[in-house]
Amino acid sequence: FLTQKEAEQARRKFLSEFERMGDAVFSREDFTFEQLAERYQEARLIPVEYIDGKKVAGHRELSPLTAYLKSLTEYFGKQKIRKIQYGDIEALKLHLIRKPTRAGKKRTAAAVNRELQFLRAVLNFALANGWIERNPFNAATNGKKIINRSVENRRQRFPTFGEELAMLRLCTGPRTH
Repeated sequence: FLTQKEAEQARRKFLSEFERMGDAVFSREDFTFEQLAERYQEARLIPVEYIDGKKVAGHRELSPLTAYLKSLTEYFGKQKIRKIQYGDIEALKLHLIRKPTRAGKKRTAAAVNRELQFLRAVLNFALANGWIERNPFNAATNGKKIINRSVENRRQRFPTFGEELAMLRLCTGPRTH
């Protein structure tokens, strides 16, 4: 039970939110991650749309994004999106690190980061629609970020045959070494 002082603070907070957001404050209180995922899928996980040969909406490949959304929905499920905190995302990261791939192998840091980046996009969608007040990704403490790109393995790229020929054409004159 709340004390009288806590109840009064909650009432004032609700009234200020109601003045700022109107009726939307009622619909967002019980918004679960499952509901957010459903809305995100309808609005953002759509096939690519082109105008004059330029991509203007949608995604060329939906299967990885759909898999991420399914995984996140399994993890957060009926949890209210307004209750998701920074610590919950840290726990998700640890869960993803420990969760093997379909082939039974250990996940790479890049794979974990891609799924966390997708979650950040989903929560930004909720923020833009007024369903949450802030994105918990932005609550990092001491500058520590959940998505750490520095731990990913860098790709080593080799020049193609055509690139090698182009470089050799630039080599002119006598060698000094």
